[in-house]
Amino acid sequence: MTQNHDIRLFQEDEVRAAIQTYFYDQPPSDSGWYMAVNIILAHTLRKRSRMGNSFEYEKYLQNAMRKVQDVILQRPTTLHVGALLSMVLYFVFTWDNHIAITLLSLAVQPILLSGYHRSNHHPGLTAAESLHRRRLFWQAYIVDHDLMLRTGKPPLIGDEFLLQLPDDHPPDGYGMYYYPNNVSLNFFRQQVRLAQIQGRICSSLYFGNITPSESQIDQLDRELQEWRDSIPEMIRPEPTEALVDADYSRLMCLTTLHFTYFQLIVAIHSAAFRLRAADEGNEAESGAIMPSVALC
Repeated sequence: MTQNHDIRLFQEDEVRAAIQTYFYDQPPSDSGWYMAVNIILAHTLRKRSRMGNSFEYEKYLQNAMRKVQDVILQRPTTLHVGALLSMVLYFVFTWDNHIAITLLSLAVQPILLSGYHRSNHHPGLTAAESLHRRRLFWQAYIVDHDLMLRTGKPPLIGDEFLLQLPDDHPPDGYGMYYYPNNVSLNFFRQQVRLAQIQGRICSSLYFGNITPSESQIDQLDRELQEWRDSIPEMIRPEPTEALVDADYSRLMCLTTLHFTYFQLIVAIHSAAFRLRAADEGNEAESGAIMPSVALC
């Protein structure tokens, strides 16, 4: 299941077991496996279709979409939630943001009601299953805040639900990428950290009715720069020499962090410049804003 490697939304043994029982004419009663298999196929075939004109992937997308009602009518499982998040990512990748938001709202409700965001082990669940639930929450948090920046909507998941960050060095190595000269990056953890800063920037500068002060803008900018400074020099998101790397996943994770970082720089600077335009007479005070201004 290479589709599940970079963004892990499914427990592979669970999906494989469901497929095996299906071939023995004993399909599971949980429709989540059917959603999962079809959306995995849709992602895979959509990537292949870039080389030609085939749109076979749309059939599998529709198969998965037909089962969305089961999330409302049945008790949702991690397979349901993982499949919904995978569908959300599908529409994020195709820039159908409003469809993505609708599906994300269906995923977020069971995630929060079932306590996926909590670190304590739930009765009857193994440590691996509890970790999988938390990772589904973190992935939903990342996507939610990405859509917030794209569409200007308030987030579905407030920061009060972000009780902890992913481990620096997870035992299974999920989200870890390694580069020359012993440089490592926990991409998943950094995505969550950056999404948290993203939420603070948007809620403080764009969602409130009160005009932000220079000190607020400066504080948010400094927080973003502190995040940048915590990234090892070689992979810091600034215009340095291009990293030569044949590993597509490693390149893509760097690109994703770089892109989000500079989006947030633009968001902060836009708010600061609007404030300056409204108060051009106070030059002394506005001169202290934004340590990141040199980037622009």
